[in-house]
Formats: sequence, C-alpha cells, structure tokens
Amino acid sequence: MKYGICTLALVPLRSEQAHRSEMVSQVLFGELFEILDEQADWTSIRLLETDYLGWIQNGQFQELNDLDRQHYLSGKPTIVGREGGVLFTDTTQFQLCHGTKLYLNTGNTVNLSP
Repeated sequence: MKYGICTLALVPLRSEQAHRSEMVSQVLFGELFEILDEQADWTSIRLLETDYLGWIQNGQFQELNDLDRQHYLSGKPTIVGREGGVLFTDTTQFQLCHGTKLYLNTGNTVNLSP
C-alpha cells in the first residue's frame, strides 16, 4: 500500500477525475490518506481519518515512505485553532484552516521535503 500527505492548505476531494466534478470533501494540510489508484493527472485516495473516497489532482500531495508514514501515524498532532494559522517556508507562506493537523519534528518544525 502507498500513502500520502496533503502539502497544500486545502485540496478539493472530487468524486471523479475532473475539476467540474462534485467536491465530496476537502483535504487539509497534513491530512493522511491511502493511495488507491494513480492516473496521468489524478490520484484516487481514501482519507484515513474519515474513510472518504475521491480524486485529487497530482502535485497536491507528497507520497510518504514507510518511515515517514510511521512517524505520522504514531505521532500526536498539534491542531490549528479556530483562528487559523500561517505556515511559513523559505519562499512562501500560506494560510492554515481551523482543524489542520501539524505533525511537528524536533524543534517544532514541519518537514515539507520529499
């Protein structure tokens, strides 16, 4: 089995492989999922926490290796509060929604590298 993690603030989870298809849910930054099928532009996933099924566009997530997957599954996340938050990188920043789970490393940082 392959697993992934959302690396954008918010990603639409679609019922079909098209931008115009129904949005069945949203995937928040740091949310974990199982990769079910990979196509040229879209990947079928199952969200681990809610079991929602759908398609996300390729490039909106990072595939996890076994070590990273275990880190996330065994770790206790910090949850962004109702005011939201901002994630800063070396080159950009983006808003984090209420409820976003952050799996912090030593030093209270988030690793976005593949």
